Amino acid sequence: MAILKIDKVSEVMLQNHVLIPVVSRLGIKAGVENKTVEDVCRENGLHPDFFLAVVNVFLYGTFDAVEDIRLFNVLKCLDYIRKSHKDFIVQLKNIERHIRLLVNDGNAQYMSLIFSLFNEYKEELSSLIGKEESLFLPYVNNVYELFFSPDYQPIEGDVAGALSVFVSEYNDVNEKLDDLKNILIKYIQGDYDENVFYGVIFALDRLQRDINATELIELKVLEPMVAKMEREITERVSKMQGR
Repeated sequence: MAILKIDKVSEVMLQNHVLIPVVSRLGIKAGVENKTVEDVCRENGLHPDFFLAVVNVFLYGTFDAVEDIRLFNVLKCLDYIRKSHKDFIVQLKNIERHIRLLVNDGNAQYMSLIFSLFNEYKEELSSLIGKEESLFLPYVNNVYELFFSPDYQPIEGDVAGALSVFVSEYNDVNEKLDDLKNILIKYIQGDYDENVFYGVIFALDRLQRDINATELIELKVLEPMVAKMEREITERVSKMQGR
């Protein structure tokens, strides 16, 4: 069932532990007492519909559209995405550390293949994050600044086209996580620690789910906001040039 403004944040966290690090990226940490989503968002200068968009997309892959998506703060959305990227890197390091704990005399050759696949995935994901941080996010920030600028400067670019490229690349890279989980489950051998194995599978699944949810936030929340700003900037410039 979708999270609502009247729901208590503590109960949301208790029922969905995976949301604890997610809402932390929004500046909301544990210790929220019995406050509702609306209360906590008001205290943190966060639009409650943006909070609901993030958590509901993460949990259910969708959220209820709002009448004016520009009510969401673009800069807070960018901040959320950047924090998500940092968290992805932390998760990768944690997964790598635990994969190493699975190595034993009976599975060294098999684990060599796992490490090879994992390192390939890690390099591709890190490279893709770097590209997005250096190309796409600065473009969005520039559109935001132009939108609120008194100057009438044209924009060069298209958020939908740029984002579609990154989403496609993230999907391609993320398929490697399915391959990694598949090989681990089918072929792990030797006397390994089952609890560590479970932890690796769950961590891979969480990372994959986290990346997919962040993509949806970009597609369903960030892109419509920025596209609307692009259109209004273009209309302003057009009117100015027509004078």
